Amino acid sequence: MPAHAVVGESAKDGTYSYTAQVMFGEHARGCSGVLVDPQWVLTASNCFTEKPGEVLSPGKPRLKTTVTVGRTDLTSTQGTVSDVSELVPHPSRGVVLARLERPAVGVDSLPVADAPAEGGKTLTAAGFGRTKDEWAPLQLHTTALVTGKVGDDALTLTSAGPSGGICKGDAGGPVVREDENGSELVALAAGSNSAGCFGSDVTGPGQASAIRVDGLNSWMRGHFQSSLLMPGQRLNPGEKLEGRRVELRMQKDGNLAMYHKAGGQVLWATQTFGNPGAYLQMQSDGNLVVYKKTGGQGKGGNLWASDTFRSPGSYLHLQDDGNMVVYKKDGGQGKGGSLWSSDTFGRPTSLTTGMELRPGQWIENQNTTLLMQRDGNLVLQHRESGVTLWASGTSGVGNYARMQDDGNFVVYKANGGQGKGGDLWSTKTSKNPGAFLHLQDDGNLVVYKKDSVPGKGGSLWDAATWGRPNTFAGGQDLRAGQWMSSKAGLLIMRYDGNLALYRRDDSTLLWASGTSGVGNYARMQDDGNFVVYKANGGQGKGGDLWSTKTSKNPEAFLRLDDDGKLVVYKAGGGQGQGVLWKAG
Repeated sequence: MPAHAVVGESAKDGTYSYTAQVMFGEHARGCSGVLVDPQWVLTASNCFTEKPGEVLSPGKPRLKTTVTVGRTDLTSTQGTVSDVSELVPHPSRGVVLARLERPAVGVDSLPVADAPAEGGKTLTAAGFGRTKDEWAPLQLHTTALVTGKVGDDALTLTSAGPSGGICKGDAGGPVVREDENGSELVALAAGSNSAGCFGSDVTGPGQASAIRVDGLNSWMRGHFQSSLLMPGQRLNPGEKLEGRRVELRMQKDGNLAMYHKAGGQVLWATQTFGNPGAYLQMQSDGNLVVYKKTGGQGKGGNLWASDTFRSPGSYLHLQDDGNMVVYKKDGGQGKGGSLWSSDTFGRPTSLTTGMELRPGQWIENQNTTLLMQRDGNLVLQHRESGVTLWASGTSGVGNYARMQDDGNFVVYKANGGQGKGGDLWSTKTSKNPGAFLHLQDDGNLVVYKKDSVPGKGGSLWDAATWGRPNTFAGGQDLRAGQWMSSKAGLLIMRYDGNLALYRRDDSTLLWASGTSGVGNYARMQDDGNFVVYKANGGQGKGGDLWSTKTSKNPEAFLRLDDDGKLVVYKAGGGQGQGVLWKAG
């Protein structure tokens, strides 16, 4: 991985604080970057790849990635230290946006230039990489460089003096244009000849290359999803804050509501509907308030408030874990200083004795989310599509779920509880003290005995919602809540009895059987017909609701192809050959 860093002067305390140190794994290697938004750092794509020419995939980084920003001295406690939760690579420029799990509140971001650097002009590079005398410096360094050739996507640089340049550790660091109008980012450091760097024998002027970033503002803003409401800021009707799992909407009817992105369920709300034009304001005194259209601070008309006044400088953060928190001015996720929260964060994938899911709370894994809805129904949803795979069928505001010490997992009324009654649904797994609930990576929800290892036996109850292979031979079933997927397609036997095919990249419904009924299931019969049956139906028993009408084809099979097409093939068919029926 070509990572290079600055040889030059130590940066004065408080200067170039937008420069970030980006570390991978157990601090085995590092790059630099630049804060371009409180929640986003821009850096070089090849910092995240292992081989030259490797294409960086969007999403969660392969290795744990930690960003430190807002400090010139890495031994200080200033600024923010945050893991990276998401990567958004540019399609052609060789740069990537890295989303910070904890926003860098209080650290100034660096504006990105609209105009390119000019040849012959002096720029400043900053980074945390090697210096002349240190392998792993703890101090931010800067150096002056003169622009050479300016290409379509990159530019060349030469040290402005007899020493100074780019060394290992600074790939992705800012190259800054500074003038009477201020500072702006024109490029990111890329590679160099390592002249004057620790461990290098190269002498003479430092020669380097950098990736142009001017003109990328529209691309970056298209991905910035604000999760912060700072002092004095408003959320107007129709606007929203957005986290990785949830979004907070100031609805046009006046209700402020938080929605889970998987399924769109309401997790929390102010219940202030019926007030069109109402808006949310983070006041300078620290209070978060929903006002009527004509109301405002000092004018009255408040509909709801967090009651966190007398804390000037406080701000609202919609966190990646799903919780919405008002923090003190100098507080933040991982630092403390919480004044109020919605208490809607996700729990671990297992619930042990005494753990609960209150309204708006959930557990999740890579495929599914178990959510205690505000309407009182406990639902298991497929994360990509938002489709309900299983539900407790309960209702009632304030209902909650509890993993009891006797091993039973129960949905209770708001005023109910173990020993108090009010139970609405349960797994009927009592007399198993120490049992626990686990949401498996395969999508199944299971209650296990006390000392069981998930997937290794000891199951007491399960929702039977696991994912299945993408090919079905005769005799195989897709039961309610079960699903299969391919590169482009997702087939779900929905909880409501409809068999539905979705496109994976945007969850668009491509096809459905049009059937309904709790307990319906789909079966690939040994005669070659693929059938949706009622819960009590089956081959030779009736109750068929829909079929591909491909009987009299023994050894035919069903496959969800990589292109997202659902196909019944003749025996020996495949890859578009021997098609008996297809959808999508």
